[in-house]
Amino acid sequence: MCQTPFYRIHATFEKYQVHDFIFIFLFRDRVVPIWQNVRDHLYNLIVNSNECTFLVERAVVGLLRLAIRLLRREEVASQVLTSLRVLLMMKPMVVHSCTRQISFALHELLRTNAANIHTSQDWFTLFTLLEVVGAGANPPPLLQVCPGIEMSEAISDAG
Repeated sequence: MCQTPFYRIHATFEKYQVHDFIFIFLFRDRVVPIWQNVRDHLYNLIVNSNECTFLVERAVVGLLRLAIRLLRREEVASQVLTSLRVLLMMKPMVVHSCTRQISFALHELLRTNAANIHTSQDWFTLFTLLEVVGAGANPPPLLQVCPGIEMSEAISDAG
């Protein structure tokens, strides 16, 4: 688990304005037009990190909270579940540092929204995430982002 001193937490929130994601919670009925931008921003924060900082942890939790909240809407459910593949693109050391947050969020997601998960690819993504955070397995190497791959190509593959 990330251990960041309190005085640095406040500075992190001011610098990156993570609290702007509250906007999405308030306007989830109109999230479809901005989902791509939100996903791209979270991708940059999560995948490009080399260590588990407070900002990375909050970005992971934010993505998972958005997924839990938005899965209730059928028109974005598939996009949101596909976007969770971003968590499998994290570096193994970073993803293993956030296992507690990811496992609790996946439990809540499955408890409240299992009926909204329809495709086998979405189930595969969720079970792979559970394997990584629950059993300590490394994320599949096919989903690891390499320096030579274009970001837009990796994002389109991730949903």
